[in-house]
Order: sequence, then C-alpha cells, then structure tokens
Amino acid sequence: MAMVHLAVASRIALALLAVVAGQEVDPEDRGNGLCWYNSILAECDRSFHRCCVEADPDCWRGIWAIAELCCHRLTDQHQQCFDDIEERVESKLQSLSILLARAEAAGLQEMVEGLVQNSVAYQVMLAQPLAVWAWACSVPDSPLIWSRNCDCCEPAEDYCQDSSLRDEQQIWAEFTRCCFPVYSRKTFHPVDDLLQASISSDLEMLRPRRESIWTDGPHLTWDLGDGRYAKGCIISVHEDGTVSSCPESHACHDFDCSYLRAVLLALRVIQSINPLPALDFVLNAGDETVENTLPEAPVFTRTGTLWTATLALPFEWQLHPAQCQRRLKEGMLAVERLRWEDRKAVLIWRGTHSNLWVEDCRAALAAKAEEMMERCVSLPPGQVRQPVWNFSTWLQLPRGRLVWLSRFVPFIDAKFVEASVSSQMPRMEKSLEEFLWDEELIGSRIAGEVFGQYKYQIAMEGNSATDRLSWQLFMGSVVLIPGKAWQVMSPLNMLQPWVHFVPVSYDLSDLVDRLLWLMSHDAEAKAIAQNGMAFAHRRGHSASA
Repeated sequence: MAMVHLAVASRIALALLAVVAGQEVDPEDRGNGLCWYNSILAECDRSFHRCCVEADPDCWRGIWAIAELCCHRLTDQHQQCFDDIEERVESKLQSLSILLARAEAAGLQEMVEGLVQNSVAYQVMLAQPLAVWAWACSVPDSPLIWSRNCDCCEPAEDYCQDSSLRDEQQIWAEFTRCCFPVYSRKTFHPVDDLLQASISSDLEMLRPRRESIWTDGPHLTWDLGDGRYAKGCIISVHEDGTVSSCPESHACHDFDCSYLRAVLLALRVIQSINPLPALDFVLNAGDETVENTLPEAPVFTRTGTLWTATLALPFEWQLHPAQCQRRLKEGMLAVERLRWEDRKAVLIWRGTHSNLWVEDCRAALAAKAEEMMERCVSLPPGQVRQPVWNFSTWLQLPRGRLVWLSRFVPFIDAKFVEASVSSQMPRMEKSLEEFLWDEELIGSRIAGEVFGQYKYQIAMEGNSATDRLSWQLFMGSVVLIPGKAWQVMSPLNMLQPWVHFVPVSYDLSDLVDRLLWLMSHDAEAKAIAQNGMAFAHRRGHSASA
C-alpha cells in the first residue's frame, strides 16, 4: 500500500472538496433537460438562454437549482440513471392504478381515498423531472426509487416484504453512481488556481509519514467528557479501489459514529467516479480536534484549531443528504420570498451555550494576542473539558457577549436556546440560567427560513468552527464573521472580507459599529450579501452535485 505523502494528501483534499471552477457554456448545448422541462425553472419564467447563455444571475436566486447542475448536459450514464428512476415511478403508478380499480370495485372507500392521494403524488412527481431526481438523490436509504422495482416503493403495499428490496450495498452503489453529475464533470477538469492555492496552504505544515499514521494514529485519543471519547481511526484506500476503516467500536466510544459513516459515504462517491490512489489517513469521528501536534500523522476532522495538525472536512458531511439539501433549500428559497428591501435591519442569532473550553479564557485578550486565543480552545494534557458557565465566565466568551449586547442594542436579536443534547454542552450554574430567563435572553428555537427575514446574520463559533456558515451564505443576508481560532474547509478560506462578508473582532468589540455602518450603507450591504450568495452557489453547493 502506497505511503501517504504531500502529493497524495493534496489529491485527497482536492477530491473530497469536489468544488472547482465552472466551465464555459456552449450556446449550442441545451444543458440538462431535467431543468428546463416542466420544472421550477420554467414556472419562474427562466429559460436556458436567459440563465445559461446570457448568464443572468437573477436566474439562480430564490430556487434550489444551480447553474452547475442545469447549464451542462447530463452524461449518458446519468441520463440512463434518470430514465431508470422514471421507469420505476411509472411502474409504481401503474401498480397503484390496478389497486385503485380493485378497491373501487369492492367499494372500499377509505382505501380508494388513500390510493388516489398516493397516485396524485406520483403523477405530480412524474410531471417534474427535476423533482424526481432531487427526491431520489436526497433520500438514498428509502425504498422509494431505489428498490428493485417500484412495487414496494413508499407507501409500501401489503404484500411487500423486506426481502423484495435490493441489497443495501447495491442501493448505495447506484446512489453514488447516479446522484453526482456536477462532481462527475468537474473532477476531470483542471483545478481552479485559487482553490489549489488554498488547499496547498492548508497542507503546507503537514509532513505525513505512513509509519507514524499506522503507529501513532490509532493511539490518538480525544476525551469528549461524560465517559465519551474518540480514538484515531485509520481509513485506507486500497489499490483495487476499495475502502476500509477501523471498527466503529474503536473510533466512537459512547457517542454516535455518524460522522465516520458520512466520510465513508463520501469516499464511496469519489471512488465510483474518479478513484483515489492507494493511501491511508487518520480520522477523528468526534466533533472537533483540539489536541494533535503530530504533522507526521495529520488528522482529518470536522474541524480542528489553528494550532493542530488537522485537515478540516465539509461540515455538511455530518448530515444525512436529505438534511443537507433541506438546510440549503431553506436559505436559497428565502431569497425568493423576501426581497432585501423587505427584510428587517436587525442582526439575528440563536444558539446554545457552547463555546466554553477553559474557564480562564478572556475574549478581549484573545482578540489581541494569539497566545490567549490558543489558550481559549486548548486543553492542558490529560485534562478533561469540565468548565462551567457562571457569572465569572459568561461575559468572557463571544456567545455570552453577543447575547448580553442584545439586551441593550435594539438592532441585535440574539438569544440562547436550550441544548438538544445537553451532555455535549458545558454545565451552566442555576443562578446564571435563572438570570438569563428573567432577562429574556433564553428563547425558543426558530425555523431556518425565519433567518431570511433579517438583513444581518453572524457566524458565531461554538464548540468549534461555526457549521451554520455553510448555509448562512445562501440566505441573501450579510454574514458577519468574527475572528476565529478554528480551521475551516479550504473554499471558506477564500471568502474575502468586505467583499463576501463583514469581519468582526473575536471579542465583538466592534460589532455595533459594523452594524451601524451597514445600516447607513444599505446599497453596499446588499452588494456584500449578493457577493456572499454568489460565492456560496459557485463554491459551496453540495446538494445533488
């Protein structure tokens, strides 16, 4: 098995990113026919000529389809995939028609009503080819579409048995082969110079050695608290193209191992399209990496600090494909529902009381000195994360400062929400919690689309780098990004301050001034929001890619 070296690390980083520059559109090419026949694009008075030839940017605002998907022809392979999907849906509709006729003849009115509803749903789906594709590729583990035949598609019929469904591995293999036309096209094109430079910068300080990966990697341990811990998991890509990993029992102790599964799924997609060379790497299946100083055994992770030998992977990989698409669509559709001029000139934020690693963190000092910034997100060797939110710590942290600012600044609406997984949050003293409730600084969660009603959003770090940035940019709001202690995936490093986002000090000392400037320069603010959204469409879109 080949030793992992810098060139191979660069290759896997490029493949995992799967986002390179778009190509020129051939005016004679009518693009992806799924997009232009009876689709949401046609309903919104969008045409191939307007969107792809004239390249009107308004074509892609407020819809979940993107130019990279719609302005290029499907390959023969992907066209065959769609034809197979459509045939299965038609088969299901025919089956429902037979059952409906039998139910009507037998006078089973309740069954008739249910079958009519299901039949209409399938008819609507067939009338919208792009919707069929999107549904199939957002729910790969559903028997709908991917079953051997559509007799057992959802809703399952009484005579259906689990044995009639295709083997799970076959379903996933077809999903990876069929659902990534954009990545399939881009992966064979020359790499974008800016993206290459960003990735090279990420890899510059790493010196991977196969011996260290195998010797030191499995012994790396990250204590998550409450008896939960992650251990370094070696993932190998073999000469024959297959992928193997450590057992989940090694990688994940008393926590969900879904991130490991998500990375393995991404590797399946890559291997089915443009296989990687043989290599080995270490993965942390936990949420963040705050300890790893071994450049010889760098760790692929959801996010690591600026002082760790790590490579950040896409935030959305921790999500089911359906969840990822839903979050992106919420943002993209918000642009259509609410014009910039109709939005509130208010900064909106909701989040949990994470963001506390050590009790002696001082945000004001961290904003000025890298040593304090590093101390705020680092644990001494052997120490378990056990800090407490109290009256001494909460205003020393960016999230606490943001919430407290909202108590006095009318154009900041920021509240804590109760954590859905309390075991992963630092403990909060009862007296502070009661105070925050009394001050109305703890509130309910709000739906994703509600954020689109506001002109300004902020990407606040929590236990690690902010994962919401991956969908905030799609919403057409100005995103304010504080200074950070965490790595982010290479495309996000390419965001330019005052072009795609507005920078803010780590301690939020200039947040009010930044907002006042945005409010008094509304045209410039709108341009920044639009630039950020354009960047997200080109660099950050992963749904059905």
